[in-house]
Amino acid sequence: FRFLDLPGELRNRIYEYAAASTYRYFPTATFHNEQKRKRRRNAPTSLPDNIAFMGLTQASVQLRSEFRNLWLNQVRVPLCALDSFLTLFMTTIPKRKTGFDKNGSLRIWLRRTELNDRNIIRLLKHRVRFPDFDIRFEYPPDLPTARVDGLRALLDNSHPRWIGWVKRNIISSVRLRLASIVIVVKERHAPAWMKKTSGMVIPLAYLPTLGLENASPWRITFGVDYS
Repeated sequence: FRFLDLPGELRNRIYEYAAASTYRYFPTATFHNEQKRKRRRNAPTSLPDNIAFMGLTQASVQLRSEFRNLWLNQVRVPLCALDSFLTLFMTTIPKRKTGFDKNGSLRIWLRRTELNDRNIIRLLKHRVRFPDFDIRFEYPPDLPTARVDGLRALLDNSHPRWIGWVKRNIISSVRLRLASIVIVVKERHAPAWMKKTSGMVIPLAYLPTLGLENASPWRITFGVDYS
């Protein structure tokens, strides 16, 4: 039917319902589909087509302007779909098409199964680029709060050296691995102790120089990018 022929007040009620319900309906199969893609060489990575109400964010210019920002601030994105989501929606070029708000919000759904071998550098770059963006973690009861707090501390790290390294791509990846976080540094910026292939010992005073002393219970370790 001709949705845009509805009175503006009624359209707004529909938008409010859709936005309020969106976070409940993000496809639960997202993580399982991702694992299948990993098993297929050269398989594309993209968001699933059936995210609730996403069609309203991609329809006419009028619908996008009326609904998209509201939807973006309500949708709850699984960590495994986050990179694709940020690429599709959290871009400033061109703003009139994306509806991106630098002071907007992002709700990330954390699941224990997604916290192993997960590179979160794209999220950290987003945080550094848009420091006023409201990023919230939501999670089920089986995920320890302390682990989420450690991620929060990493995300909110405002140490000047850390910010500079993320901005200048000196850090090429930040990968979650069960109980540890592996920070991979470009070779020319890595100290000698970081280049050891076994028995790496991090100097006691090193983590505070990057603002990484508050990531407990995660164990911080390092790798070197020789590419």
